[in-house]
Amino acid sequence: MSGDLVQFVKLLMKWQMHQCMEIGFEGIPGLCVAICTLESPLYEFLAHKGIALDELCETLSKEMKVSKVLVQSRMSSLKKANPIMGLRGSHLGITEM
Repeated sequence: MSGDLVQFVKLLMKWQMHQCMEIGFEGIPGLCVAICTLESPLYEFLAHKGIALDELCETLSKEMKVSKVLVQSRMSSLKKANPIMGLRGSHLGITEM
């Protein structure tokens, strides 16, 4: 990439990150916000229902020394409501110049 293009992309990334953080933290008052910096986020690989979820809650409750009901309640409260802005987050892809 040319020097001008690199500078432009860096400026665009800085602006984009600022805008995303502003929307994420100010645009959703009273709700939890998760910002995933890795692709794919870990929660996509965890159990979501059935026996696997039951076993996960059991294991977590033992590790954290809390009731299984508390773990289940907390996990169900953390479900995604609007997990993705745009097509796939707020990613920028430059495929051709």
